[in-house]
Amino acid sequence: MESACLIQTSLLVFLLLSLSVSYVHCQATSVGFYSKSCPRAESIVRSTVQAHFQSNPTVAPGLLRMHFHDCFVQGCDASVLVDGPNTEKTAGPNLGLRGYEVIDDAKTKLEAACPGVVSCADILALAARDSVVLTNGPNWQVPTGRKDGRVSLASDTTDLPGFTESIDAQKKKFSAKGLNAQDLVTLVGGHTIGTSACQFFQYRLYNFTTTGNGADPTINPSFLPQLRALCPQNGDATRRVGLDTGSQNRFDSSFFSNLRTGRGVLESDQKLWTDASTRSFVQSLLGSNAFNVQFGKSMVKMSNIGLKSGTQGEIRKCLGFYGHPRVVLDVELTKLDGLLYPSSCGFGFIHFFLDGLEWRVAQVALQFLECCFTVIRLNVNQLQGFEGRKTLICGSRDEPIEGRNPSRPRLLEHEMRRIPSGRHRG
Repeated sequence: MESACLIQTSLLVFLLLSLSVSYVHCQATSVGFYSKSCPRAESIVRSTVQAHFQSNPTVAPGLLRMHFHDCFVQGCDASVLVDGPNTEKTAGPNLGLRGYEVIDDAKTKLEAACPGVVSCADILALAARDSVVLTNGPNWQVPTGRKDGRVSLASDTTDLPGFTESIDAQKKKFSAKGLNAQDLVTLVGGHTIGTSACQFFQYRLYNFTTTGNGADPTINPSFLPQLRALCPQNGDATRRVGLDTGSQNRFDSSFFSNLRTGRGVLESDQKLWTDASTRSFVQSLLGSNAFNVQFGKSMVKMSNIGLKSGTQGEIRKCLGFYGHPRVVLDVELTKLDGLLYPSSCGFGFIHFFLDGLEWRVAQVALQFLECCFTVIRLNVNQLQGFEGRKTLICGSRDEPIEGRNPSRPRLLEHEMRRIPSGRHRG
């Protein structure tokens, strides 16, 4: 068999410890998707977000921002939750994301009520809406039925708009996701409950120009001393400042009023007013009612970006990405001629589902994007907390792959034991 194999590639694969995984058929999103399969799904998410909000109000803007960052990279598929090296979570734009514990808590409660039914992506979408409501913002119906994605790459976060980008650059990124200029202005309005670290706008206060006072001339002169007091030139660059001065804890249209008077904190925000192509949209949203209505519409549009279908997505039974152990190792991927799908096979996640009490392998499953590698040879010399050797196979000449679903993998060889705590590798 090995003589017939062609080495495909080598890549880093994450072994995520979990109990099991569930798969569902692809469906489009719809309001009330869980009305029969998990009737309490939305109320469970709502009560969970509310409980965390009461003890830590900063989770509201955190969850709203997390949903936005998730949807703009690989689509609304909860890929922003994936832990591990070089995942979206590790990229610069996502290092300040907050609220992972809320999603984990909601997922745990949903699994107790409806095992393997509600996706992490749907929890994110619902939690974002509930966060807006808790800050006195609008309520809207959230279509559900998303599937969780399997790919999470830090390099893909370049799709996210940057805080120094021009309006044209921002519009191009939004257009690539099926969103227009009105959606751009409206969704940025979510900054009404947002905050930013000084490091992301401090350059506007001191070193923006080489003439005058050195500040960005679009900043209102009466607002500049206030920002400088909050973010001294040699002060704490991580200090957080509200993006909607005077109303940062309440979801309202005052964010746009501040832009009109030169009180935008981020350069990219203030450009929404100074650029003629978006100014009219800012003006149209100065009234709270207009903003509330449009925000719900734009959020629904955004929440349907890049929905996963078929084998591209799944429903994760256990989130497994917040505060849970993981092991990482190098894997050599090989294939048999003629048995791979005629598509580009780039990534594979191999999940080991371990019994949490005895640390014994209970089930092995292989998940792939658009194809199945027919032979996986996995030699493990050192794992985090384990040592052993395993060989997995997915399909063979006697078990051809049919359709687009990989055949059930078989554990051919297994020897694993837990390393004594004194030899544990952190």
